Amino acid sequence: MLNAVHSQSGNNLPTVTVVTVCKNAVGMIASTVRSVLEQDYPNVEYLVVDGCSSDGTLQEVKAVDKANRVVIHSAQDNGISEAMNKGVMLSKGDLIIHLHAGDVFVNENVLSMVVADYRLNGWRWAVGGIQRVAPDGRILAIQQPVKYDYKYLSRICYLPHQATFITRDIFERYGLFSCDFAIVMDYEYWLRIGKEEEAHILPFVVSRFLEGGLSSDPLRNWKEDVKARRTHIKPYPLTFRMWDLWVLLYRYCDYVSRRTIPVTLREQLLQIKRALFSRAHEQFYVKKRTGGGKL
Repeated sequence: MLNAVHSQSGNNLPTVTVVTVCKNAVGMIASTVRSVLEQDYPNVEYLVVDGCSSDGTLQEVKAVDKANRVVIHSAQDNGISEAMNKGVMLSKGDLIIHLHAGDVFVNENVLSMVVADYRLNGWRWAVGGIQRVAPDGRILAIQQPVKYDYKYLSRICYLPHQATFITRDIFERYGLFSCDFAIVMDYEYWLRIGKEEEAHILPFVVSRFLEGGLSSDPLRNWKEDVKARRTHIKPYPLTFRMWDLWVLLYRYCDYVSRRTIPVTLREQLLQIKRALFSRAHEQFYVKKRTGGGKL
């Protein structure tokens, strides 16, 4: 069972729990912590779930957290899924979001906007937009879901966890993230809950997502995507098997192109790809290549 909710404080505002999972993230953690602590929303619980970092990550957290607002839990774990689940089990908020080290909220008003939307619409889980950012800080793309469709979700994970807020009762009803998945535990969870619970779309960008990490491994990512789909889509039709092969080919080509094709030529190829693929794709989310700015 999850901790009892303590969110209904004197101001009757729900509490938002932000969970940051990290290990040896000294070069990335400060910006994440700062973006959470700078939120203007008053009821924020912030949990850092650390996997026994040895590079000064926790010292960096404490250096930024001068008011001792961050709750740190540092212990060995068996991967990201288990660490994310620890955050959920330790949390006491009504709304929970996982914002990993290196990811940041797009501005200091985001949580206030999310809560205002939650109180207005009464959703059980909701997804906003993200900016995809390169390690050097360049904004590579702005991705904004425009509607929810389980059939489309069953083909591609277009809902970013860095912009997904889940209510406490969803975790109570459907359980935690599956530790059978090392990378796409979020996608498996969306498929699990999305059959019965329609996601609400937040009409604004929530966070900046730092490209890289385990999710950038195309083959490993693809294998887990297929596993998640086959877990929840039964019987598994031939059209899905053919789709899986197409996605594998596309991801491998994309992976190779990122490492071999000059940026200018790659941008031209992306324009061709969008022209061929985006008409069906963009009815579910808007994705814009950009050199900066906001959606």
